[in-house]
Amino acid sequence: MSLPDHDPRKWVYEAHTRVKHVVLEKYLKAWVSILGSQNPRICYFDGFAGKGRYPSGEEGSPVIAMRVAEEICSLGRAREVVCVFIERDPENCADLQRAVAEARQRYPSVRVLDPILGEFADEISNILRQVKARLAPSFFFIDPFGWSGVPFDLVKEIMNLRRTEVFFTFMVRDIARFLDYPPSHHTLTGLFGTDKWQQFANLPFKQRSIALLNLYINQVRAEASVKFAIPFRVCEDIARRDLYYLVHATNNFKGLRVMKSVMYKAGQTMPFAYLGLDERPGQLRLFSVDEENVRALQKELPNRFAGRTLSFDQILEESWDLPYLEKHYRAALKELRSQGIITVTPVTSKTSRGLQGKDHVCFPL
Repeated sequence: MSLPDHDPRKWVYEAHTRVKHVVLEKYLKAWVSILGSQNPRICYFDGFAGKGRYPSGEEGSPVIAMRVAEEICSLGRAREVVCVFIERDPENCADLQRAVAEARQRYPSVRVLDPILGEFADEISNILRQVKARLAPSFFFIDPFGWSGVPFDLVKEIMNLRRTEVFFTFMVRDIARFLDYPPSHHTLTGLFGTDKWQQFANLPFKQRSIALLNLYINQVRAEASVKFAIPFRVCEDIARRDLYYLVHATNNFKGLRVMKSVMYKAGQTMPFAYLGLDERPGQLRLFSVDEENVRALQKELPNRFAGRTLSFDQILEESWDLPYLEKHYRAALKELRSQGIITVTPVTSKTSRGLQGKDHVCFPL
């Protein structure tokens, strides 16, 4: 029997929740600053907003979003930020209303609509039906306790609008557990927008989790026409068992670059991940994580771009699927240049030692 969303056992502020909120907050600061300075209005939607604040006092995602928006607006880097909070549990929504009312006093620059009691899918569908293509640039945080109530068709509808982004908690552990439970099959097909998940039911649990994540990301890219979708793995304990993935979907390459940096700093691993509280003290690495990334890229890039000349920015965008940051690319390319493997022609850089922007990089066959 599943617990109701307001059950106190669901509202213990765990370490993995803190990391999720760190990623959300740091990305929102960049998103609000960039989009807010370019548009008269931007919107933040929180589809499973919860209580607004944890019983132990920590901020929930609605209050985090309000605080971030206030910080950016007070600096004059955003004109109007509209926050829309949706919560389906009546007790949680009552707590949310109180948390929002208190936060409004501290964050007066932010326009916050009264919290909506209802199902995420129903309420967002109604909003999109009313505003359609007139929707301002919008960020959708979709953070359910489980995996129901987030139909793929709705995610597709959101991402088919211009200037929208989705940050979705993909509850892979729970999904993987219910593949062979017939009552869940209709909901699973709705979640993925396909019944292809059925082919993974007999896989070992770890392989099943990876296959389900890849299927969802492939669906987002292929069926929702999203250019960039990257996951952040979150583990629940020192056994490093997958709990969920934070999936960021955007059609803006600048957004992808920012999110990669945020995810890397939150997890300090490649691929992007928070692996739990186990820091494995006392273990020494032959190379640092950054050194390993650079070495891996030195092998990857000449093979991927053999016989081509591209700008530095084109290299970043055409290999966006690799879990590396701009600093890793720059270091790898500089090392390849020092070895005479590639040649670089400055365009944006003022000196031959630079590497950025439109600088040309020639890879031999």
